[in-house]
Amino acid sequence: MPKFTDKTGQIYGDLLLIERGPQTASGSSWRCKCKCGNVVTVALCNLRRGQSSCKECADERRRIDLSGRRIGRLAVLSFSHSKLSKPYWLCKCDCGNTSTVVAQSLLLETTQSCGCFGLERRNEGARTHGKTKHPLYDAWVNMRQRCLNPKHKWYHRYGGRGITICDPWGDFQTFYDDMIQTWKKGLTLERIEVNGPYAKDNCEWVIQAIQTRNLEKTIRVELKGRLMTLPEISERYNLNQHTLWYRWKSGKRGDDLIKPVRSASA
Repeated sequence: MPKFTDKTGQIYGDLLLIERGPQTASGSSWRCKCKCGNVVTVALCNLRRGQSSCKECADERRRIDLSGRRIGRLAVLSFSHSKLSKPYWLCKCDCGNTSTVVAQSLLLETTQSCGCFGLERRNEGARTHGKTKHPLYDAWVNMRQRCLNPKHKWYHRYGGRGITICDPWGDFQTFYDDMIQTWKKGLTLERIEVNGPYAKDNCEWVIQAIQTRNLEKTIRVELKGRLMTLPEISERYNLNQHTLWYRWKSGKRGDDLIKPVRSASA
């Protein structure tokens, strides 16, 4: 075992090493106090590779300053907070409402109001589209539920992590006009860029099997001190991906997730 070197008091950029941390898969770690006051645990190898601050400070340095910009009806006032490494900005709409909007939606201009634009489109002329029984209407409603309803079972994977819906798709008829040409029975709606918004240029119709495979790649599970996707766990422990998916979906975690599959003769 390598000899322990006490690095207490040493400084790496904005990080002051205050005590030794737990042993990790990457080796030893240190509890560090950042210049901003945050106390974080950092692997020694990351300190040697150049990590010099806590994640919040690093994100702040990389963050594009959007304050003062105008996107559609929104005037960006100031930075609000970060969630899952995504910066959110406080905006004031021309209608007077304030809202927090993820930076990506502002930069791509997929969100240009507090939601009043979509409401106006829906109320315009009080028109009735007459397509509530069409499969595209179900797809539109489900998309909105995942992104806008905190009580929906999948909200944490969509709206809860910053996935938004472009303003024009607040109106079903616009969604229908944009997507009907490529729709076929049996297909489901999926975003091309998994971290991007629901918008015409970022959506396509796919078979359910493809959607499930893409979802598996976005699921990350903490296992034996490491954060891994289902395909990574499948390869590491020689388990079928579908087996892992169904175990994960049923709530199994840790050793229950990776236990060997019993053969029929066992």
